[in-house]
Amino acid sequence: MADSTQSDHDKIRAKRLAKLGGNSGAPSSANASSPTQNGAAGVSPSGATTPTPVTPKATASATDKQNPFNQLGVSAQQPERKAAPQSQIRPRPASPAKRERDGSEKPSRARQSERPAESLETWQDRTLRSIFRVTLTADEKRDAHGHELIYLNTLKEELQEQEASQSLNTTNLEGAITEAMGQRNKPFEYILACFKRASRALRGTKHTSDDPKYGVLVETRRMCMSYCVFAVTMPAMFLQEESSAQSNPLVDHLLAEPQCETGICSDFLEAAVSRMDEEDGDMIKDVLMGAAEELSKRLAMMDMLGDHQVYVRGLRNLLRFKPIASVISESPAFLPQDVEAQDIETSTLLGPFYRLSPMQPTVAQSYFSAPKSRDRAFIANAQNAVRMTLRTLQDELFEIANAIVRAGPAAKERMLNWFALCVNKNHKRRAMRVDYKIVSSDGFMVNVTNTLDLLCSPFMDAQFGKIDRIDVDYLRRNPRVDISDETKINADQKTADDYYSHQAEGTNNFISECFFLTVAAHHYGTEAAQTRMSTMRKTVKRYEQDLVAFEADRHKYINVSASRFPSIPTCILITCRRIHGT
Repeated sequence: MADSTQSDHDKIRAKRLAKLGGNSGAPSSANASSPTQNGAAGVSPSGATTPTPVTPKATASATDKQNPFNQLGVSAQQPERKAAPQSQIRPRPASPAKRERDGSEKPSRARQSERPAESLETWQDRTLRSIFRVTLTADEKRDAHGHELIYLNTLKEELQEQEASQSLNTTNLEGAITEAMGQRNKPFEYILACFKRASRALRGTKHTSDDPKYGVLVETRRMCMSYCVFAVTMPAMFLQEESSAQSNPLVDHLLAEPQCETGICSDFLEAAVSRMDEEDGDMIKDVLMGAAEELSKRLAMMDMLGDHQVYVRGLRNLLRFKPIASVISESPAFLPQDVEAQDIETSTLLGPFYRLSPMQPTVAQSYFSAPKSRDRAFIANAQNAVRMTLRTLQDELFEIANAIVRAGPAAKERMLNWFALCVNKNHKRRAMRVDYKIVSSDGFMVNVTNTLDLLCSPFMDAQFGKIDRIDVDYLRRNPRVDISDETKINADQKTADDYYSHQAEGTNNFISECFFLTVAAHHYGTEAAQTRMSTMRKTVKRYEQDLVAFEADRHKYINVSASRFPSIPTCILITCRRIHGT
């Protein structure tokens, strides 16, 4: 009975497994005839049977039969994913070791840190060789950067006689500088470049003022400055010819760019200013004063078409420092005695700078050549170019005058005296018949007027906030403006002399000086130029009318020489030929 019951249970379980496996038929004989195998796995200790777990392969095979995609011939299996490529990190090949100039391997940073510190003597020798580009080795021609080196044979022999170390230091540096400058055609240019390298080394050093290396750089820079002064004042010391000693070598370097190797930089001017109170201070003042005077003389031979910008820039670089501006204003050429009106713009120091103007004949002919045949666009472009150039120049002239005014009380007085000279010497510009050979040019006076206008701009604002600072008694208190020969409107000459004979007390302030000088400059400068322009317009118009009349009678006198008509002025004939082009 028990066996039959057990077999029934096995049959039922086999049917259930068949349904789960998707088989509609009878169970396989393997499952039915191996109760011991299934029983060992599926009979619990309590005697209850548990279903045998279905293996994945059996389940997959049963499921494939019921999968509808299999009937369509489509495979239900997903394509196998390819494994992601694995990046292979390879170690970076070691770079070749850096090597020194002699071919030996350069030590790494770790080895450098372990290397003993450089001694002061070695550092000093290496630094001075680099600054002055000299060598004590005959075979060494160039340094690591390719710069040519100067061989100091004399110094080497002296060190050998003294049995001293073959290295440069501040003790034997003076002999090295003298020998190196003697081998150069332009000693000042060489020592100036050394000074600039020493200044750069001093600015970029990490040594403090307590470090001996810092003191070496300071002493080197000081000696370079001293020999710069010697090269300018005593060129024969370095075997220079007398012809080269006649001109100030500082001028050529002032005309160069300050940033270039041979240009005068601010470091040089600062060092010169700092040494004005020392023993060689008078020589430095003479050098700077002479450089400004030669700049002015060279510019006096040029006009606005030349390269005048470099001269204006050179003077402005000098005037950036108040002590230098004060020294330049003390020059005898700044305010010479007994100078005539027509010579102010060529004989004074500032005259050639204020002389530059598009009103110069050569400049006007260059910008406005053949005005009758040019179109309006060409003339308009020429006018715009002239305006821009003149505006830039006038701004720079104001900066020059303003720098001198701010240099100190003495320099301010000399600047005002120069403006007064320009005004008082040109009274004849307001005459009815002006002889333009004995007065200053229109361009010069217009530039002077513009500079004075800019000096008055701080107190001549639109609100007239500082108008009360202008003293009405200026003309009765030692005025710089001379009005003794001017026409009086509301009084006769005797009444005016009696009024101005009673001087007012006190002193004139700077605002009153600028105001009355500007009024006088407008009278003798801008207004006189406008009057001359109006007269020239009338003259040209009259010449054109005469030319039309002459052309109408041209057939009468075409075969007659001009000598038979003495009544016709020669200037009219010349003008007619110029206008007609014959």
